Amino acid sequence: MTHPVIVLGLSAILAVGLPAAGAAQGGAFTVDPSLAAAGKKLFVKHGCGGCHGFGRTNAGPDLKGIEQRRSTEWIHKWMKNTTAMLTTDSIAAQMLRDAKGVKMPQMKVSDSDIDALIHYMAQEGAKVKSK
Repeated sequence: MTHPVIVLGLSAILAVGLPAAGAAQGGAFTVDPSLAAAGKKLFVKHGCGGCHGFGRTNAGPDLKGIEQRRSTEWIHKWMKNTTAMLTTDSIAAQMLRDAKGVKMPQMKVSDSDIDALIHYMAQEGAKVKSK
């Protein structure tokens, strides 16, 4: 069975005026559907949807286009050591200010879990139409 491949371009994120700092993979990200499926399970298991949405901001930032706004390296660092990044990374510090002090909890996820979550977030973000 073949799976559709979703390719997200940098122009999609620029169209809504969000910063493209650290754009991943030279401005495009190819979703692996099997990783995205695993990422969906993790997203639900960890309750990420309680604070995050796609195309909307909740207690946490909008995840639509995260793979375009941040490099996969940055996302890995963030999810592995959120607490430290809040004090050492200017992007993380700004996110904390934007969230009025609401902190993302320190996740206990492996690198492969983070990869799966990135693919899921990219897949779901691609489904949201630009405003």
